[in-house]
Amino acid sequence: MEVRTTSDSLREGPFSEYVGKGRCKSCWGALRGRTDTEWTVTGIRCLVCGELLEGEEAAAEAERINSEATINALNMWWGQQPTYGDGPFAQKVFPNLERLSETEIESRISLSKAGQGKSPQGKLTRHDFPAGSPGWLFLQARFLIDWMGEATDHRRDSIAEFPDIDMNADGSASLHIDMDGISEDPEHREHELLKRVGAFLGNGMISAFACEIAMKCVSMTCKDECAKTHDLLDLFEDLPRDSQDRLRADYPSIEDALTESRGVFGAWRYFEAAVGTDAFRSMMHPDRSRSLAKAARVILDEAEYVGLSAALKIQANRKVRVSDDKRTHEDKISLTIRGGEAPLRP
Repeated sequence: MEVRTTSDSLREGPFSEYVGKGRCKSCWGALRGRTDTEWTVTGIRCLVCGELLEGEEAAAEAERINSEATINALNMWWGQQPTYGDGPFAQKVFPNLERLSETEIESRISLSKAGQGKSPQGKLTRHDFPAGSPGWLFLQARFLIDWMGEATDHRRDSIAEFPDIDMNADGSASLHIDMDGISEDPEHREHELLKRVGAFLGNGMISAFACEIAMKCVSMTCKDECAKTHDLLDLFEDLPRDSQDRLRADYPSIEDALTESRGVFGAWRYFEAAVGTDAFRSMMHPDRSRSLAKAARVILDEAEYVGLSAALKIQANRKVRVSDDKRTHEDKISLTIRGGEAPLRP
């Protein structure tokens, strides 16, 4: 749900035109809208967690977040951070800011490399990441977190298996019981339990890794260096101050989310004895898992805000040859991937 807006309140300057991208405040997932023949919004749904508004509620929320985005653009023009109201959705403002050209960023990187010498201890520099490469990190993080949205089944957001319950109009409850499951094991089917545990571990590690590489690409494109660490809180504190402020505005609890899971992809991914219990608890806690995934989506928005971009094109051809009773399939897939960066002009 993306809206390109020209604000009458801001006739000139970078905030006079902006792109507003719909976000679910619960998980920061992207929104999809539905309209009727007169372009009145009739439905809004989050593509990640499934939060849904229909009819008049959807129309009212669309009007509210559009007005809110205009006010936020005006406030951002004066150096204030955006604020979001009480509704379930928001519209993230991406203004048309002035950016360095490709020649200017290459020149800045060359000067940075000349002055840095070898990479200092605890830092990654442009010696490690040449021009454009932070865009590849940005794309990698997007791949991971977009897959997370597709892979998460919020109806099964528990390690334990519970039957589906529907509430009837008279207040009674109906339970949906899988007869095949009962015949296999009415208590706990081991393979189902292992899949659920694996999903929690995988989701936690993927979300943490997406947060890590997204923050590194923001720091690299803004400062030509980033912290050489897996610690999520250290990476957040290494971000430019403006980026930290925007992240807090979009997600006030982001530092708490990163602190709770700061070691997931660092020490904890190996399950050392000293932190094994904390690691499992962090990666299997539904609220922590959701918070970390939300943090990753918010950080990816910041990466786009500061000028990271990526493009992926795919061409696929399939040939089928039939000879007597033999059929041969030949698939050819061609991928074109581009990463880029256009940092904000100082």
